[in-house]
Amino acid sequence: MYIATSQRMQELDSTTIQKYGVSGIVLMENAGRGMVDIILDEIPSLESALIVCGKGNNGGDGFVIARHLKNKGIKVKVLLLCKEEDVSGDACINLRAFQKLEGKIIEVTNKEQVKKVHHAFHHNEVIVDAILGTGFKGEVTGHYLDIIQYMNASKVPVFSVDIPSGMNANLSCCNENAVFAEQTVTFACYKPVHCLYPAAEQCGKVHLVDISIPATLIEKSHDALFVDQSNVNYQKRNINAHKGCFGTLLIIAGSDEMGGAAFLAAQAAIKSGVGCCNLAIPASLNSAAKISVPEAITTPLKGNGKGRLSLDDIGVIEKGAKNVSAIVIGPGLGIEEETVQLVIEVLKRFTHLPVLVDADGINALSIKSSVLKDRNWNTVLTPHVGEFRRLTGISKEEINRNKFDIVSSFAQEHKVVTLLKGPGSYIAGEKEKYINSTGNPGMATAGSGDVLSGIIGSLLSQSYSAERAAYIGCFLHGLSGDICRDSIGEFGYSAMDIVNAIPKALKSFY
Repeated sequence: MYIATSQRMQELDSTTIQKYGVSGIVLMENAGRGMVDIILDEIPSLESALIVCGKGNNGGDGFVIARHLKNKGIKVKVLLLCKEEDVSGDACINLRAFQKLEGKIIEVTNKEQVKKVHHAFHHNEVIVDAILGTGFKGEVTGHYLDIIQYMNASKVPVFSVDIPSGMNANLSCCNENAVFAEQTVTFACYKPVHCLYPAAEQCGKVHLVDISIPATLIEKSHDALFVDQSNVNYQKRNINAHKGCFGTLLIIAGSDEMGGAAFLAAQAAIKSGVGCCNLAIPASLNSAAKISVPEAITTPLKGNGKGRLSLDDIGVIEKGAKNVSAIVIGPGLGIEEETVQLVIEVLKRFTHLPVLVDADGINALSIKSSVLKDRNWNTVLTPHVGEFRRLTGISKEEINRNKFDIVSSFAQEHKVVTLLKGPGSYIAGEKEKYINSTGNPGMATAGSGDVLSGIIGSLLSQSYSAERAAYIGCFLHGLSGDICRDSIGEFGYSAMDIVNAIPKALKSFY
Protein backbone atom coordinates (compact mmCIF):
# COMPACT_ATOMS: atom_id res chain seq x y z
CA MET A 1 0.00 0.00 0.00
CA TYR A 2 1.17 3.50 -0.81
CA ILE A 3 1.35 6.83 1.00
CA ALA A 4 1.15 10.21 -0.70
CA THR A 5 1.52 13.74 0.63
CA SER A 6 -1.11 16.34 -0.23
CA GLN A 7 1.13 17.75 -2.97
CA ARG A 8 1.58 14.29 -4.48
CA MET A 9 -2.16 13.65 -4.44
CA GLN A 10 -2.76 16.85 -6.37
CA GLU A 11 -0.28 15.62 -8.99
CA LEU A 12 -1.94 12.19 -9.13
CA ASP A 13 -5.39 13.73 -9.54
CA SER A 14 -4.20 16.09 -12.24
CA THR A 15 -2.33 13.41 -14.19
CA THR A 16 -5.30 11.04 -13.99
CA ILE A 17 -7.60 13.69 -15.42
CA GLN A 18 -5.26 15.09 -18.07
CA LYS A 19 -3.34 12.01 -19.23
CA TYR A 20 -5.72 9.13 -18.55
CA GLY A 21 -9.00 10.89 -19.36
CA VAL A 22 -10.75 10.09 -16.09
CA SER A 23 -12.68 13.26 -15.32
CA GLY A 24 -12.76 14.96 -11.94
CA ILE A 25 -16.50 14.35 -11.70
CA VAL A 26 -15.87 10.58 -12.04
CA LEU A 27 -13.20 10.67 -9.33
CA MET A 28 -15.60 12.56 -7.05
CA GLU A 29 -18.44 10.14 -7.76
CA ASN A 30 -16.21 7.14 -7.01
CA ALA A 31 -15.02 8.72 -3.76
CA GLY A 32 -18.53 9.49 -2.53
CA ARG A 33 -19.97 6.11 -3.50
CA GLY A 34 -17.03 4.30 -1.93
CA MET A 35 -17.57 6.15 1.32
CA VAL A 36 -21.29 5.37 1.31
CA ASP A 37 -20.49 1.66 0.98
CA ILE A 38 -18.20 1.84 4.00
CA ILE A 39 -20.66 3.83 6.12
CA LEU A 40 -23.40 1.29 5.42
CA ASP A 41 -21.03 -1.63 6.09
CA GLU A 42 -20.19 -0.09 9.46
CA ILE A 43 -23.77 1.00 10.29
CA PRO A 44 -26.07 -1.37 8.31
CA SER A 45 -29.29 -0.12 9.94
CA LEU A 46 -28.56 3.59 9.31
CA GLU A 47 -31.68 5.75 9.15
CA SER A 48 -30.38 9.34 9.44
CA ALA A 49 -27.21 11.23 8.60
CA LEU A 50 -25.87 14.75 8.94
CA ILE A 51 -23.49 15.78 6.13
CA VAL A 52 -21.40 18.90 6.76
CA CYS A 53 -19.84 20.31 3.59
CA GLY A 54 -17.24 22.93 2.77
CA LYS A 55 -17.01 24.74 -0.55
CA GLY A 56 -14.21 22.69 -2.12
CA ASN A 57 -13.89 19.19 -3.55
CA ASN A 58 -14.18 17.70 -0.07
CA GLY A 59 -17.64 19.24 0.09
CA GLY A 60 -18.33 17.89 -3.39
CA ASP A 61 -17.66 14.38 -2.06
CA GLY A 62 -20.13 15.20 0.70
CA PHE A 63 -22.87 16.06 -1.82
CA VAL A 64 -22.29 12.73 -3.59
CA ILE A 65 -22.58 10.94 -0.25
CA ALA A 66 -25.77 12.85 0.59
CA ARG A 67 -27.32 11.96 -2.79
CA HIS A 68 -26.62 8.25 -2.52
CA LEU A 69 -27.77 8.02 1.09
CA LYS A 70 -30.98 9.85 0.24
CA ASN A 71 -31.49 7.58 -2.74
CA LYS A 72 -31.38 4.62 -0.34
CA GLY A 73 -34.20 6.09 1.73
CA ILE A 74 -32.00 7.43 4.52
CA LYS A 75 -32.99 10.75 6.07
CA VAL A 76 -30.24 13.23 5.17
CA LYS A 77 -29.55 16.75 6.42
CA VAL A 78 -26.85 18.80 4.68
CA LEU A 79 -25.14 21.84 6.18
CA LEU A 80 -23.09 24.01 3.83
CA LEU A 81 -20.56 26.28 5.51
CA CYS A 82 -20.62 28.90 2.74
CA LYS A 83 -23.04 30.46 0.26
CA GLU A 84 -24.24 28.15 -2.52
CA GLU A 85 -22.83 30.54 -5.12
CA ASP A 86 -19.35 30.03 -3.60
CA VAL A 87 -19.39 26.35 -4.62
CA SER A 88 -17.97 25.80 -8.10
CA GLY A 89 -16.76 23.16 -10.56
CA ASP A 90 -17.43 19.48 -9.91
CA ALA A 91 -18.59 20.23 -6.37
CA CYS A 92 -21.30 22.54 -7.73
CA ILE A 93 -22.47 19.88 -10.20
CA ASN A 94 -22.96 17.44 -7.34
CA LEU A 95 -24.65 20.07 -5.19
CA ARG A 96 -27.22 20.62 -7.95
CA ALA A 97 -27.65 16.86 -8.46
CA PHE A 98 -28.52 16.47 -4.80
CA GLN A 99 -31.00 19.33 -4.99
CA LYS A 100 -32.67 17.73 -8.04
CA LEU A 101 -33.48 14.78 -5.78
CA GLU A 102 -35.34 17.32 -3.61
CA GLY A 103 -32.45 17.39 -1.20
CA LYS A 104 -32.33 20.48 0.99
CA ILE A 105 -29.16 22.37 1.86
CA ILE A 106 -28.92 24.65 4.89
CA GLU A 107 -26.39 27.46 4.56
CA VAL A 108 -24.38 28.11 7.72
CA THR A 109 -22.10 31.09 7.13
CA ASN A 110 -21.69 32.74 10.54
CA LYS A 111 -21.67 32.05 14.26
CA GLU A 112 -25.32 32.98 14.74
CA GLN A 113 -26.44 30.46 12.15
CA VAL A 114 -24.26 27.81 13.82
CA LYS A 115 -26.28 28.18 17.01
CA LYS A 116 -29.52 27.55 15.12
CA VAL A 117 -28.36 24.14 13.82
CA HIS A 118 -26.57 22.81 16.91
CA HIS A 119 -29.37 20.32 17.62
CA ALA A 120 -28.58 18.50 14.36
CA PHE A 121 -25.33 17.22 15.85
CA HIS A 122 -27.24 15.19 18.44
CA HIS A 123 -30.21 13.92 16.44
CA ASN A 124 -28.61 11.89 13.68
CA GLU A 125 -26.99 8.46 13.70
CA VAL A 126 -23.84 9.52 11.87
CA ILE A 127 -22.06 12.77 11.02
CA VAL A 128 -20.09 13.00 7.78
CA ASP A 129 -17.26 15.52 7.93
CA ALA A 130 -16.75 16.85 4.39
CA ILE A 131 -15.52 20.32 5.30
CA LEU A 132 -11.79 20.64 4.64
CA GLY A 133 -9.57 18.34 2.59
CA THR A 134 -5.93 17.43 2.16
CA GLY A 135 -5.00 20.82 0.75
CA PHE A 136 -5.77 22.64 4.00
CA LYS A 137 -2.64 23.91 5.78
CA GLY A 138 -3.80 26.71 8.08
CA GLU A 139 -5.65 27.12 11.35
CA VAL A 140 -9.41 26.62 11.64
CA THR A 141 -11.22 29.77 12.80
CA GLY A 142 -14.66 31.42 12.86
CA HIS A 143 -17.83 29.43 12.30
CA TYR A 144 -15.81 26.50 10.88
CA LEU A 145 -14.22 26.07 14.30
CA ASP A 146 -17.61 26.32 16.03
CA ILE A 147 -19.00 23.57 13.79
CA ILE A 148 -15.99 21.32 14.43
CA GLN A 149 -16.35 21.83 18.18
CA TYR A 150 -20.01 20.80 17.95
CA MET A 151 -18.95 17.69 16.05
CA ASN A 152 -16.36 16.77 18.62
CA ALA A 153 -18.74 17.39 21.53
CA SER A 154 -21.48 15.19 20.09
CA LYS A 155 -21.68 11.52 20.95
CA VAL A 156 -22.50 10.67 17.35
CA PRO A 157 -19.87 8.76 15.31
CA VAL A 158 -18.04 11.05 12.90
CA PHE A 159 -16.83 9.76 9.51
CA SER A 160 -14.31 12.09 7.88
CA VAL A 161 -13.87 12.39 4.13
CA ASP A 162 -10.18 11.88 3.24
CA ILE A 163 -8.79 13.41 6.47
CA PRO A 164 -10.37 14.91 9.59
CA SER A 165 -11.10 18.54 8.76
CA GLY A 166 -8.51 20.95 10.10
CA MET A 167 -5.62 18.48 10.11
CA ASN A 168 -2.56 18.83 7.92
CA ALA A 169 -2.30 15.76 5.70
CA ASN A 170 1.51 15.72 5.86
CA LEU A 171 2.06 16.17 9.61
CA SER A 172 2.24 13.64 12.42
CA CYS A 173 0.77 15.78 15.21
CA CYS A 174 -2.75 16.03 16.60
CA ASN A 175 -4.74 19.26 16.38
CA GLU A 176 -7.27 20.04 19.08
CA ASN A 177 -9.05 22.44 16.69
CA ALA A 178 -9.57 19.72 14.09
CA VAL A 179 -12.18 16.98 13.89
CA PHE A 180 -11.62 13.89 16.02
CA ALA A 181 -12.96 11.20 13.71
CA GLU A 182 -14.19 7.79 14.71
CA GLN A 183 -13.47 6.63 11.15
CA THR A 184 -11.82 8.18 8.11
CA VAL A 185 -12.27 7.15 4.49
CA THR A 186 -9.37 8.14 2.27
CA PHE A 187 -8.86 7.76 -1.46
CA ALA A 188 -6.22 6.15 -3.71
CA CYS A 189 -3.37 6.40 -1.15
CA TYR A 190 -2.94 6.79 2.56
CA LYS A 191 -1.64 10.18 3.67
CA PRO A 192 1.12 10.59 6.29
CA VAL A 193 -1.45 11.82 8.82
CA HIS A 194 -3.25 8.44 8.65
CA CYS A 195 -0.17 6.38 9.50
CA LEU A 196 2.09 8.51 11.73
CA TYR A 197 1.34 8.84 15.43
CA PRO A 198 0.02 10.64 17.35
CA ALA A 199 -1.97 12.10 14.39
CA ALA A 200 -3.20 8.68 13.25
CA GLU A 201 -5.12 8.30 16.50
CA GLN A 202 -7.20 11.37 15.62
CA CYS A 203 -8.14 9.76 12.29
CA GLY A 204 -9.69 6.73 13.98
CA LYS A 205 -10.18 3.62 11.88
CA VAL A 206 -8.93 4.37 8.36
CA HIS A 207 -10.40 2.86 5.18
CA LEU A 208 -8.81 3.08 1.72
CA VAL A 209 -11.03 3.42 -1.36
CA ASP A 210 -10.01 2.96 -5.01
CA ILE A 211 -11.37 5.90 -7.05
CA SER A 212 -9.85 4.92 -10.44
CA ILE A 213 -6.48 6.63 -10.19
CA PRO A 214 -4.31 4.16 -12.18
CA ALA A 215 -2.39 1.75 -9.96
CA THR A 216 0.65 1.99 -12.23
CA LEU A 217 0.68 5.75 -11.76
CA ILE A 218 0.56 5.43 -7.98
CA GLU A 219 3.33 2.82 -8.04
CA LYS A 220 5.59 5.18 -10.00
CA SER A 221 4.68 8.34 -8.10
CA HIS A 222 4.21 8.13 -4.33
CA ASP A 223 6.02 9.35 -1.23
CA ALA A 224 6.22 6.27 1.00
CA LEU A 225 5.13 2.67 1.47
CA PHE A 226 2.75 1.57 4.21
CA VAL A 227 4.42 -1.72 5.14
CA ASP A 228 2.13 -4.71 5.49
CA GLN A 229 2.24 -8.41 4.58
CA SER A 230 1.73 -7.63 0.89
CA ASN A 231 5.04 -5.80 0.45
CA VAL A 232 7.29 -7.79 2.79
CA ASN A 233 9.31 -10.52 1.08
CA TYR A 234 11.32 -12.79 3.36
CA GLN A 235 13.95 -14.85 1.53
CA LYS A 236 13.18 -18.55 1.30
CA ARG A 237 15.87 -21.09 2.10
CA ASN A 238 17.40 -23.47 -0.41
CA ILE A 239 17.14 -27.13 0.57
CA ASN A 240 20.96 -27.38 0.38
CA ALA A 241 21.49 -24.44 2.73
CA HIS A 242 23.92 -24.53 5.67
CA LYS A 243 24.68 -21.99 8.37
CA GLY A 244 27.38 -20.36 6.28
CA CYS A 245 24.70 -19.26 3.82
CA PHE A 246 23.11 -16.95 6.35
CA GLY A 247 26.05 -14.92 7.58
CA THR A 248 27.69 -14.18 10.89
CA LEU A 249 26.52 -11.27 13.01
CA LEU A 250 28.86 -9.56 15.46
CA ILE A 251 27.00 -7.91 18.34
CA ILE A 252 29.08 -5.44 20.36
CA ALA A 253 26.94 -4.76 23.38
CA GLY A 254 26.36 -5.02 27.09
CA SER A 255 27.78 -3.83 30.38
CA ASP A 256 27.63 -5.12 33.94
CA GLU A 257 24.36 -3.24 34.52
CA MET A 258 22.77 -4.06 31.16
CA GLY A 259 23.99 -7.47 30.07
CA GLY A 260 20.46 -8.52 29.15
CA ALA A 261 20.46 -6.10 26.21
CA ALA A 262 23.22 -8.07 24.50
CA PHE A 263 21.57 -11.42 25.21
CA LEU A 264 18.16 -10.29 23.89
CA ALA A 265 19.71 -8.94 20.68
CA ALA A 266 21.57 -12.22 20.17
CA GLN A 267 18.52 -14.40 20.78
CA ALA A 268 16.47 -12.26 18.38
CA ALA A 269 19.16 -12.54 15.70
CA ILE A 270 19.27 -16.33 16.05
CA LYS A 271 15.47 -16.68 16.01
CA SER A 272 15.26 -14.56 12.85
CA GLY A 273 17.63 -16.74 10.89
CA VAL A 274 21.25 -15.62 11.18
CA GLY A 275 23.70 -18.45 10.54
CA CYS A 276 26.03 -17.61 13.42
CA CYS A 277 26.04 -14.98 16.17
CA ASN A 278 29.20 -13.67 17.87
CA LEU A 279 28.74 -11.74 21.10
CA ALA A 280 31.51 -9.25 21.90
CA ILE A 281 30.79 -8.42 25.54
CA PRO A 282 32.57 -7.48 28.77
CA ALA A 283 34.41 -10.51 30.14
CA SER A 284 32.33 -10.29 33.29
CA LEU A 285 29.26 -11.33 31.27
CA ASN A 286 30.84 -14.30 29.54
CA SER A 287 29.60 -17.02 31.90
CA ALA A 288 26.07 -15.64 31.86
CA ALA A 289 26.15 -15.46 28.05
CA LYS A 290 26.99 -19.15 27.75
CA ILE A 291 23.86 -19.95 29.75
CA SER A 292 21.53 -17.28 28.29
CA VAL A 293 22.56 -17.69 24.65
CA PRO A 294 24.25 -21.09 24.33
CA GLU A 295 24.00 -20.93 20.52
CA ALA A 296 26.24 -17.84 20.32
CA ILE A 297 30.02 -17.61 20.10
CA THR A 298 31.38 -15.22 22.71
CA THR A 299 34.29 -12.83 22.49
CA PRO A 300 34.99 -11.69 26.06
CA LEU A 301 36.59 -8.22 26.23
CA LYS A 302 38.63 -6.70 29.05
CA GLY A 303 36.95 -3.31 28.80
CA ASN A 304 37.78 -0.59 31.30
CA GLY A 305 37.84 -2.87 34.33
CA LYS A 306 34.48 -1.51 35.46
CA GLY A 307 32.24 -3.70 33.38
CA ARG A 308 32.20 -1.38 30.35
CA LEU A 309 33.82 -1.75 26.94
CA SER A 310 36.51 0.69 25.89
CA LEU A 311 38.63 1.75 22.93
CA ASP A 312 41.32 -0.65 24.12
CA ASP A 313 39.06 -3.51 22.97
CA ILE A 314 39.17 -2.51 19.30
CA GLY A 315 42.09 -4.82 18.45
CA VAL A 316 40.34 -7.93 19.74
CA ILE A 317 37.09 -6.86 18.03
CA GLU A 318 38.88 -6.32 14.74
CA LYS A 319 40.55 -9.72 14.94
CA GLY A 320 37.24 -11.43 15.71
CA ALA A 321 35.38 -9.58 12.96
CA LYS A 322 37.37 -10.97 10.01
CA ASN A 323 34.60 -13.33 8.92
CA VAL A 324 31.50 -11.44 10.02
CA SER A 325 28.79 -10.25 7.64
CA ALA A 326 27.34 -7.39 9.70
CA ILE A 327 27.66 -5.65 13.06
CA VAL A 328 25.22 -4.47 15.72
CA ILE A 329 26.63 -2.00 18.22
CA GLY A 330 25.10 -0.10 21.09
CA PRO A 331 22.59 -2.06 23.21
CA GLY A 332 23.44 -1.74 26.88
CA LEU A 333 26.94 -0.27 26.33
CA GLY A 334 26.68 2.79 28.56
CA ILE A 335 27.96 6.25 27.63
CA GLU A 336 31.39 6.56 29.25
CA GLU A 337 33.86 8.51 27.13
CA GLU A 338 35.98 5.45 26.38
CA THR A 339 32.89 3.51 25.26
CA VAL A 340 31.85 6.41 23.01
CA GLN A 341 35.32 6.32 21.46
CA LEU A 342 34.91 2.59 20.76
CA VAL A 343 31.62 3.15 18.91
CA ILE A 344 33.18 5.86 16.74
CA GLU A 345 36.21 3.72 15.97
CA VAL A 346 34.09 0.71 14.96
CA LEU A 347 32.14 2.89 12.52
CA LYS A 348 35.41 4.23 11.10
CA ARG A 349 37.16 0.87 10.70
CA PHE A 350 34.31 -1.24 9.36
CA THR A 351 33.07 0.92 6.50
CA HIS A 352 32.89 -2.18 4.29
CA LEU A 353 30.35 -3.88 6.56
CA PRO A 354 26.70 -3.01 7.22
CA VAL A 355 26.30 -1.77 10.79
CA LEU A 356 23.22 -1.21 12.94
CA VAL A 357 23.65 1.40 15.66
CA ASP A 358 21.16 1.48 18.54
CA ALA A 359 20.71 2.81 22.06
CA ASP A 360 23.99 4.00 23.59
CA GLY A 361 25.60 3.71 20.18
CA ILE A 362 23.25 6.45 18.99
CA ASN A 363 24.04 8.50 22.07
CA ALA A 364 27.71 8.22 21.10
CA LEU A 365 26.89 9.49 17.61
CA SER A 366 25.19 12.54 19.10
CA ILE A 367 28.72 13.58 20.09
CA LYS A 368 30.27 12.87 16.70
CA SER A 369 27.75 12.20 13.91
CA SER A 370 30.25 13.27 11.24
CA VAL A 371 31.64 9.71 11.28
CA LEU A 372 28.57 8.62 9.31
CA LYS A 373 29.57 10.54 6.20
CA ASP A 374 31.95 7.82 4.99
CA ARG A 375 29.51 4.94 5.39
CA ASN A 376 27.21 5.65 2.43
CA TRP A 377 23.84 3.99 3.19
CA ASN A 378 25.15 0.75 4.73
CA THR A 379 24.29 1.94 8.24
CA VAL A 380 20.96 1.64 10.09
CA LEU A 381 20.14 3.88 13.06
CA THR A 382 17.19 2.91 15.28
CA PRO A 383 16.56 5.83 17.65
CA HIS A 384 13.45 6.52 19.67
CA VAL A 385 12.33 10.16 19.79
CA GLY A 386 14.51 11.03 22.79
CA GLU A 387 17.65 9.60 21.17
CA PHE A 388 16.80 11.31 17.89
CA ARG A 389 16.45 14.61 19.76
CA ARG A 390 19.94 14.19 21.20
CA LEU A 391 21.26 13.23 17.78
CA THR A 392 19.76 16.21 15.93
CA GLY A 393 19.18 18.92 18.51
CA ILE A 394 15.56 19.18 17.35
CA SER A 395 12.93 19.29 20.09
CA LYS A 396 10.68 16.30 20.77
CA GLU A 397 7.68 18.50 20.03
CA GLU A 398 8.93 19.40 16.57
CA ILE A 399 9.94 15.80 15.80
CA ASN A 400 6.49 14.55 16.79
CA ARG A 401 4.89 17.32 14.72
CA ASN A 402 6.69 16.61 11.45
CA LYS A 403 8.36 13.20 11.49
CA PHE A 404 7.97 12.73 7.75
CA ASP A 405 10.20 15.61 6.69
CA ILE A 406 12.60 15.74 9.65
CA VAL A 407 13.63 12.07 9.62
CA SER A 408 13.89 12.07 5.82
CA SER A 409 16.12 15.14 5.82
CA PHE A 410 18.43 13.60 8.44
CA ALA A 411 18.69 10.33 6.50
CA GLN A 412 19.53 12.08 3.23
CA GLU A 413 22.03 14.45 4.83
CA HIS A 414 23.97 11.66 6.59
CA LYS A 415 23.34 8.88 4.02
CA VAL A 416 22.10 6.56 6.74
CA VAL A 417 18.90 4.50 6.93
CA THR A 418 17.00 6.01 9.86
CA LEU A 419 14.28 4.12 11.74
CA LEU A 420 12.40 6.30 14.22
CA LYS A 421 10.91 3.83 16.70
CA GLY A 422 7.46 4.16 18.18
CA PRO A 423 3.84 3.58 17.13
CA GLY A 424 3.84 3.59 13.33
CA SER A 425 7.65 3.42 13.20
CA TYR A 426 8.96 5.52 10.32
CA ILE A 427 11.91 4.45 8.16
CA ALA A 428 13.70 6.79 5.76
CA GLY A 429 16.08 5.13 3.32
CA GLU A 430 18.02 6.12 0.26
CA LYS A 431 15.32 5.27 -2.29
CA GLU A 432 12.10 4.97 -0.35
CA LYS A 433 10.32 5.89 2.87
CA TYR A 434 8.27 3.44 4.92
CA ILE A 435 5.71 3.53 7.72
CA ASN A 436 5.22 0.28 9.61
CA SER A 437 1.76 -1.17 10.17
CA THR A 438 2.49 -3.72 12.91
CA GLY A 439 3.02 -3.45 16.66
CA ASN A 440 0.99 -2.52 19.72
CA PRO A 441 1.36 -0.73 23.08
CA GLY A 442 2.35 -3.96 24.84
CA MET A 443 5.74 -3.65 23.14
CA ALA A 444 6.52 -0.61 25.26
CA THR A 445 8.65 -2.71 27.58
CA ALA A 446 12.33 -2.88 28.50
CA GLY A 447 14.39 -4.80 25.97
CA SER A 448 11.97 -4.50 23.05
CA GLY A 449 14.39 -2.22 21.18
CA ASP A 450 17.24 -4.69 21.70
CA VAL A 451 15.11 -7.37 20.05
CA LEU A 452 14.59 -5.06 17.05
CA SER A 453 18.35 -4.54 16.80
CA GLY A 454 18.94 -8.28 16.72
CA ILE A 455 16.32 -8.88 14.04
CA ILE A 456 17.63 -6.17 11.73
CA GLY A 457 21.23 -7.23 12.37
CA SER A 458 20.28 -10.76 11.41
CA LEU A 459 18.79 -9.57 8.12
CA LEU A 460 21.88 -7.48 7.39
CA SER A 461 23.97 -10.62 7.89
CA GLN A 462 21.72 -12.49 5.48
CA SER A 463 22.60 -10.00 2.72
CA TYR A 464 19.50 -7.82 2.88
CA SER A 465 20.31 -4.21 2.00
CA ALA A 466 20.26 -1.79 4.93
CA GLU A 467 16.99 -0.31 3.68
CA ARG A 468 15.23 -3.67 3.25
CA ALA A 469 16.59 -5.01 6.53
CA ALA A 470 15.22 -1.97 8.36
CA TYR A 471 11.65 -2.02 7.08
CA ILE A 472 11.27 -5.81 6.94
CA GLY A 473 12.87 -6.17 10.38
CA CYS A 474 10.59 -3.50 11.80
CA PHE A 475 7.53 -5.25 10.36
CA LEU A 476 8.67 -8.64 11.71
CA HIS A 477 9.35 -7.14 15.15
CA GLY A 478 5.88 -5.59 15.31
CA LEU A 479 4.22 -8.74 14.00
CA SER A 480 5.93 -10.76 16.73
CA GLY A 481 4.57 -8.29 19.27
CA ASP A 482 1.09 -8.64 17.80
CA ILE A 483 1.32 -12.42 18.14
CA CYS A 484 2.17 -11.91 21.83
CA ARG A 485 -0.78 -9.55 22.26
CA ASP A 486 -3.16 -12.03 20.66
CA SER A 487 -1.92 -15.00 22.69
CA ILE A 488 -0.98 -13.38 26.03
CA GLY A 489 -2.76 -10.02 26.07
CA GLU A 490 -1.52 -6.48 25.69
CA PHE A 491 -0.32 -6.33 29.30
CA GLY A 492 2.37 -8.50 30.76
CA TYR A 493 4.40 -9.91 27.90
CA SER A 494 8.13 -9.34 27.91
CA ALA A 495 10.88 -8.71 25.37
CA MET A 496 11.78 -12.40 25.61
CA ASP A 497 8.19 -13.28 24.71
CA ILE A 498 8.63 -11.18 21.56
CA VAL A 499 11.81 -13.10 20.76
CA ASN A 500 10.01 -16.42 21.16
CA ALA A 501 7.21 -15.26 18.83
CA ILE A 502 9.62 -14.51 15.95
CA PRO A 503 9.50 -18.02 14.41
CA LYS A 504 5.69 -17.93 14.34
CA ALA A 505 5.80 -14.50 12.70
CA LEU A 506 8.27 -15.80 10.11
CA LYS A 507 6.02 -18.78 9.40
CA SER A 508 3.32 -16.40 8.17
CA PHE A 509 5.56 -15.48 5.20
CA TYR A 510 5.38 -18.99 3.74
